[in-house]
Amino acid sequence: FEPISGDITLIAVHPQYRRKGVATALLEEMILNCKSAGVKLINTDNQFPAIGAWANSVGLVKRGEQFEMVLSI
Repeated sequence: FEPISGDITLIAVHPQYRRKGVATALLEEMILNCKSAGVKLINTDNQFPAIGAWANSVGLVKRGEQFEMVLSI
């Protein structure tokens, strides 16, 4: 988490502790320490639908798509 920009580049919870409010508590702490107008969850892997479902449940709104571009040389 970068407090100045509000960027959340990684959030993860051990499987044993999921669905117990841990990620939401982490997000709430990030919001308290955020210096920008809001937080952004970036570089989210869309292969894991649970992260998208959690993000929606806490009010994060999807704004775009990210593409990985590779040039083999």
